[in-house]
Amino acid sequence: MDNQYKYHFGKNSTALFHMDDNGLTLSVLSDNQNYQLEFKDEIFLNKHFYDNSAYTGEMFSVPIYGEKAVVTEEDQKLRITSKITPELTAFNLFTMSNNSATILLETYFESTEKIYDCSYFVARTKLNLDGLTQIGGANIPEFFPITTTPPYYGFNGHLILKGEKKFLKITGGNVSMAGDVVDAHTHTNFYNDDLTFYGKNTPLKTAYTFENTPLPPCFENKEEPKKLVPEHSIISGNFKIDYHIKKDGAVFVHNGKEYPMVSMLFKNIETGNTVFCDTASDWTAVTAEDHEFRFEHPYGIKELGLILSYEKKENQNRIEWTVEVKNDSKLYTLMWCSYPRMYFSSHEKCDLFRPCHGGAIFENVNHTDYIDFGAYPSGFQNPLPFYAVYSTESEKSGQYFAIHDPDGAFKEFYVASDSFGTIRFLCRFIAENYTQAGNGQILPGKAVWQQFDGDWYDATNIYKEYVQTCDWYPKAKENGRENIPEWMRDIPFWIMDWMPNESEDEEPIPISLRPNIENDNENAWFETPIKLREELGVPIGFHLYNWHAIPFNNDYPHFLPAKKALDKGLEKLKEADIKIMPYINALLWDNKDKRGEDYRFTKDALPGAVKNQLGIQHKLTYAAHEPDGELVQLSPMCPSAKVWRNELKTLISKMFHEYDFDAIYLDQIATRVPHLCMDKNHGHPPGGGSWWQKNYRELLDEINAIKPEGKAFTSESNAEVYANNLDGFLSWKWVSVRKHVPAFMQIYGGKIAVLGRSTNGYMKDNTTYWKYHLAQGLINGEQLGWINS
Repeated sequence: MDNQYKYHFGKNSTALFHMDDNGLTLSVLSDNQNYQLEFKDEIFLNKHFYDNSAYTGEMFSVPIYGEKAVVTEEDQKLRITSKITPELTAFNLFTMSNNSATILLETYFESTEKIYDCSYFVARTKLNLDGLTQIGGANIPEFFPITTTPPYYGFNGHLILKGEKKFLKITGGNVSMAGDVVDAHTHTNFYNDDLTFYGKNTPLKTAYTFENTPLPPCFENKEEPKKLVPEHSIISGNFKIDYHIKKDGAVFVHNGKEYPMVSMLFKNIETGNTVFCDTASDWTAVTAEDHEFRFEHPYGIKELGLILSYEKKENQNRIEWTVEVKNDSKLYTLMWCSYPRMYFSSHEKCDLFRPCHGGAIFENVNHTDYIDFGAYPSGFQNPLPFYAVYSTESEKSGQYFAIHDPDGAFKEFYVASDSFGTIRFLCRFIAENYTQAGNGQILPGKAVWQQFDGDWYDATNIYKEYVQTCDWYPKAKENGRENIPEWMRDIPFWIMDWMPNESEDEEPIPISLRPNIENDNENAWFETPIKLREELGVPIGFHLYNWHAIPFNNDYPHFLPAKKALDKGLEKLKEADIKIMPYINALLWDNKDKRGEDYRFTKDALPGAVKNQLGIQHKLTYAAHEPDGELVQLSPMCPSAKVWRNELKTLISKMFHEYDFDAIYLDQIATRVPHLCMDKNHGHPPGGGSWWQKNYRELLDEINAIKPEGKAFTSESNAEVYANNLDGFLSWKWVSVRKHVPAFMQIYGGKIAVLGRSTNGYMKDNTTYWKYHLAQGLINGEQLGWINS
């Protein structure tokens, strides 16, 4: 196949679509300027749940555009139909506007059966950036050079690229860019729900505009289909939920449409075949009485069942849900199950609170095709387990969605909206013992839905009231938490720097740690901080990288011995009353842990490494190389493994006693998504649950027990479940969200030190950017800095 389709649109623009077996490209001539977009859309289908990775399934991908696509034309429209599987079809409809230089893309799906564990890239385009030099976005008054923008920095609603003569606006959901690739709907690659939510009447919309004008009418919504009338309701105060009981299922009814209450996945351990169930259909018996829904025998499998129980808190306009999966089967294992889904609609403009990093707002979410994903507990994704959506036009129209779980078990949250005003909130729990038959279980905690007055701040206080009952929430008196050293509570400013390389094995400084101006003075790493301390006249902390003889991201965890120059610098820094916090990694062990040779990994570490269902250890790579040029392969260690606990305790004890460091930074603990380790020899249940974070908290208790008085531990990012076991969270990644709100600080401010933002990376030349984050950190109560001295 090799075909071209040409259209005239706008006042003087031309679009040329070129489809061949390799995919789709779009060439546009607008205002005498050429643009080229190469579409990289594809569907990912998980076939072996979690078999070949720690927490993402083995997937095969199917390109949406290519040899199997069928193209049809109509007036100013190009429709491309792609058969993904015999059951699943993807449709992409391009509409060329007559009134402006805009091309609208509508993407939707149809399926003859229930589709699960799918994700996709829609409207992912590789651009020719010739003549496009600046980047900006919705509600951002300033444009920046494309080359300085951090990868995957998201813009709410639209992204603009421009140059001296060129202009391109891409409108979608959360639009992001990495290199020359733009995702108009970021996070769709994490989508894990029914693709047919995006049907013909509710497609995902993307617009490409080649002139600086508003979107044309073609971007407006189509007429909605006829609405259903609900039969039953749950009413708690002012909060009302509608539902239908069907012959073989039960559904929520929202905005006149039916939606499943809960979904789950079972697997036959003998054949490997999976059985996907949701509450909408295929149950032998369904009853609803006494605040309880009972579903029995999906697809006639008598040993399987589901119980949804709810409790009304009418004074709080709240409904709390409990989920129990019955599984007495000797053949089927439960892989995952969702909590009840919450739905919300409003014709008013509404903002979404997202718990990522310190808290963030996505504006006008209910009039945007938006998707958000976050694993909990993870500082980089969801350090907190709640979302909220609320009107910005009225005061009493907010809804709160959370999982109140005292164990802080691993969960995956999804939020998806369409431009017709509907938002759905979903959370699923990865089952414990998911390789074993008969693993029925009660999902941890409760799903909490609540109608509230206000905005993100009021929703945050709902969760704060609950989380203070959890055992990880730090206890504090009037002057703050007592088991944190006073200097750690009070220090106002942090620097971070890199000791000079000493060996030929060491590599260049990572860009996020690299100073703007290189200093050839071998003593600058300690002399410059001392000068800064004198100029500022306040105590400062020094987060010290590359202090160890081994290269960075290589030969872990053998951080001792230290570099030869460390002793001299430490003495000078201590004399200047600068607090020293060196880096170590508290997760990884190098598979070739001595200059490219397997020193201790296979002999000592491998039995304690995180493994998948096939018994293969997980491996991570960063920009570090072995002496032969191969990428360093580092394996996450299981926190339940005694070999790993003992290794860290021995290392930390030596560091404190030999070098008298003031604190030690434990990289990755509070940021990493819990791994689904499947090694039964480790003493934890294989698969999901709360065992990962419980074991890490036990490990932290053990190293706190050997910590000298006045010393401190910090970790990367801010997963809340470690708050009582650490003295500080490094919040460097909080620069990643555009509209930050201090939700995390509202809950944990004064309970744990939160320090630093990364302004050293791609934006290090932008003084405005640095001042903005410094000021925002000050207002939020964070410890400032984390910059090169």
